[in-house]
Amino acid sequence: MFESLFVFLHETLVPIGAAGIFLATVIEAVVAPLPSALVLYASGFIFLSDVSGLEFLRGLIFIVAIPAALGASLGSFVFYGLGYYFGKAALTRYGQWLGVTWRDLESLQKKFNKGWGDEITLGLLRAVPIIPNTALTLLAGIIRMRPLPYFIATFVGLVIRGSILAFLGAKAGTLYLEHMSLVDKYENVIMVLITLATAAFFVYRHTQWRKRTQVIQ
Repeated sequence: MFESLFVFLHETLVPIGAAGIFLATVIEAVVAPLPSALVLYASGFIFLSDVSGLEFLRGLIFIVAIPAALGASLGSFVFYGLGYYFGKAALTRYGQWLGVTWRDLESLQKKFNKGWGDEITLGLLRAVPIIPNTALTLLAGIIRMRPLPYFIATFVGLVIRGSILAFLGAKAGTLYLEHMSLVDKYENVIMVLITLATAAFFVYRHTQWRKRTQVIQ
């Protein structure tokens, strides 16, 4: 299934131009197992490898980066919504056992909703090509970051990310698939590290919770 979808994005949607890139990144954002660099590398190779100067810059920004960022930002609301609507239920049911309650998350949410510092952080993290987008999206949804600031931060960060990856795709020539695989590999490594760090955090919080419970008893 994913192989046929890969071919569809790579050979059918992306070559259409800005509209195809937009649609492709919407699909890419919703189907988590797809490499997040796929559309951007392919777009850079297809539209930018044979141009230079102002034409290269115009294509990079208006044909690739902005349509891709808009599509990925809108598509990310699927995982944002999952975190937003089901994060509370999961923590209400299992949070005490994990040592993290919904009240703890509400406290974190209030900090995130003050000023634009956290949105700027989200935008900067989005801009780094090897940081998994899905992990950031789920976290933003779980802590219930306000939708509009979330969208703005995500869009701006993804414009930067898209520009970097499309530029690399254009300069890599026929090797762009190998470069894309390398970015995807590092992204997967970081996802594993995030998962392990999250698991370690929950184990620590659960241990602390059990100790407090024993003291009270």
